Amino acid sequence: MRSMKAFTPSQGVAEQVVKSRKDDVWAAPQLNFTSRRHAPSTTAWNLELIQEAIGERLIGLVGTVARRAVTKKPGLNKVLVVTRARTFVSEVEQGLVTRLGLTPEKASVALSGLAGELYTWALEEPSAREYFGIEADKATLEVFVRCPNLAPRVESLP
Repeated sequence: MRSMKAFTPSQGVAEQVVKSRKDDVWAAPQLNFTSRRHAPSTTAWNLELIQEAIGERLIGLVGTVARRAVTKKPGLNKVLVVTRARTFVSEVEQGLVTRLGLTPEKASVALSGLAGELYTWALEEPSAREYFGIEADKATLEVFVRCPNLAPRVESLP
């Protein structure tokens, strides 16, 4: 069994995200915790932890987008999340602005960097496909996420 490599953006992109955040620290979601660890809110920024938090929030959002799409259109196989221009589709972009606490006017550089790195990760990392259902298309330069099968699994009674 292969090991899973989660998506974490580069330090440069993580720094862009931090620079693009709202000035009001109380209005912006915290990036000092992930599903595996956290830092007290009184400590200085831990860039490695921020990278992890950004990656988790992005992958979680992409999964949510796929689930929403398949509930609206049953039988859908995959959903576009990054366009040929290395930008997120609007639903993902708006979700990231909210989940990362970004100021929309400052977010474009950070979001473009995240989209490009997600494309590269999806292209190069087998766990993107295997565990997360995220696929990069070399021909179109787009990123898709597979939609889950939400059909009920009911076994017939004896």
